[in-house]
Amino acid sequence: MNNQAYYRLDEGTGCDIAVTDRQLIVNCSGVCVLSEPFTTDNRRGRHDFYLMYLYQGELSMDIRGSRRSLSAGNIVIFPPKCAYRYSKQGHHRMVYYWAHFSGTDAGNLLTLCDLQKEMIQDVGVQVEIAEAFQMLFRNFISRDRYSDIAAASQLTGICVMMRRYLDGSASLNARYGVQKIQRSLNHI
Repeated sequence: MNNQAYYRLDEGTGCDIAVTDRQLIVNCSGVCVLSEPFTTDNRRGRHDFYLMYLYQGELSMDIRGSRRSLSAGNIVIFPPKCAYRYSKQGHHRMVYYWAHFSGTDAGNLLTLCDLQKEMIQDVGVQVEIAEAFQMLFRNFISRDRYSDIAAASQLTGICVMMRRYLDGSASLNARYGVQKIQRSLNHI
């Protein structure tokens, strides 16, 4: 897997915009895969929300004035205009998925899913979440007239999925799904 970045707009702004005329828009999304040390330092923040899901490796991050460590399976969300700084040390492989989103209901989505801003939450390393981000990327690739709606729907699904993993209900659903399939196979 290589670095991938997908943008809703092609005008070179990096899609760092606050959308006020739609409920939910995914400005851009991607996956970052690195083995070399790096630092990202955005002292002004962005105009949109920033969701980061660390899938593999470790990052060191400044959150609310203190240095914290992110481990594989952790998420963090930065609200608009929130400064962020994170870095990777060493030469181990690190993979994180990310999305920047905005809209009149963007904050409400996070509230409904009880996903805290500027706080590390552990959803665990979940292939299902990584695959959902890959589905989100496909909306940027297709760029048809439904891409914005589909991307917003996919992001909503990712947020719900993360909440379910935080609650522990996703693993229960998976276990009961396997039991249903096994009962069906036994019946057949």
